[in-house]
Amino acid sequence: MNLYFDLETGGLISSKHGIIAIGWVLETAAHTVIGSGLIEMNPYEYAEVDPTAFQYNHYDKKQCKTFQHPELALAQFVREVRTLTKGTRVNLIGYNSDAFDIPMLKRLFAKYDRASWNKLFTYKSIDIFKTVLWLYDNQLLKATDSHKLVDVCRGYGIDLDAHDALRDTLATRELSMKLVGSIRNG
Repeated sequence: MNLYFDLETGGLISSKHGIIAIGWVLETAAHTVIGSGLIEMNPYEYAEVDPTAFQYNHYDKKQCKTFQHPELALAQFVREVRTLTKGTRVNLIGYNSDAFDIPMLKRLFAKYDRASWNKLFTYKSIDIFKTVLWLYDNQLLKATDSHKLVDVCRGYGIDLDAHDALRDTLATRELSMKLVGSIRNG
């Protein structure tokens, strides 16, 4: 099973800034979607927030302060994924996730539910951004304005209003399917 995910955060420093939203899509090994969700949390409860982050992520301070406590949000995320996977561990898949999203998510788990990390996720993760870079370096990727998710998606005909955790997750999943298809078809 694969869990595509994306985070919206209160900044770019994983050791300092907090998560505002987790968008996720769970699929079977046969690539059938069996669940998805968007879980929002109040990042001010456990971390700092860089006010400039709100220029990108469609949230604001007042709105964030109404969201549930991060511990409750994480418990909801764990419960929803566990219910769907029935105890099967999943691979994490994201865009630039190895460098950014996974460290942010691990920090949240370390603070509120360290034990669930290894129960939910395999040791494997797939970073579609790294795949894009490899394909580009080997001249197998369509030319795009940049390697940002929104630009790569545009190059593959995927419409994306970036910086919404669930929409970015869905776009990452669609992009990964198109990349696999283009590799298979030569």
